[in-house]
Amino acid sequence: MVETHDFNAVNLDIPDGNPTGAVNVQTLISAIIQITDVEVRVQISGTQDAQPLAFNGDIYAYLTHGTGFSVLLNRTGRTVAASFGYPDNGFNITLDDAAPNGDVHLYRIVSTPAAGSPLLGVWAPDARATDPNLVLETDPRTAFLSTFNGLGASGGWTLFLADLSTGEQHRLTSWGLTLTGNIPEPGTTALLAAGGVFLVGARRRTRTS
Repeated sequence: MVETHDFNAVNLDIPDGNPTGAVNVQTLISAIIQITDVEVRVQISGTQDAQPLAFNGDIYAYLTHGTGFSVLLNRTGRTVAASFGYPDNGFNITLDDAAPNGDVHLYRIVSTPAAGSPLLGVWAPDARATDPNLVLETDPRTAFLSTFNGLGASGGWTLFLADLSTGEQHRLTSWGLTLTGNIPEPGTTALLAAGGVFLVGARRRTRTS
């Protein structure tokens, strides 16, 4: 089963140069009892009409749900040779572990946005579970979206974002999830329902006996 959840018009400001960051929580009611794949859509706007432009390399973002934790963005473009990261102006991307474009941390190897424009396309998450003040391209990638596999989809999904260098402000415009997974077998659902009826009947007979 595949479910698509879109969280539009979030319009959440990300405090500039503040590690406290901003949080958006979305609570799902889902038929999926065991996740097998997760894709995340993220739209983060940068500066629209002023200079200097916002830096994509400022942004740190992660997603949590249940015991799952995935690092979506971790100071993109920050390397040994470039400590401020990429100077591009926002994101309008999908993140997928199997994305053909590869690691979003080094997206300019594949694609450089036009001046003042956001990054577009489908990318693999940064996945570097490293202090964003220290992260480099050489750090191991361990916090993929597959961390959610096996979990049920219902409940709270928390997106955290922080802008870790002063300059211009970013805003989370919208985000969303595409969840693939297993749902209960029809026979299992019927048995569970029947079991519930039996238990209620048993309780009633106990009370009247």
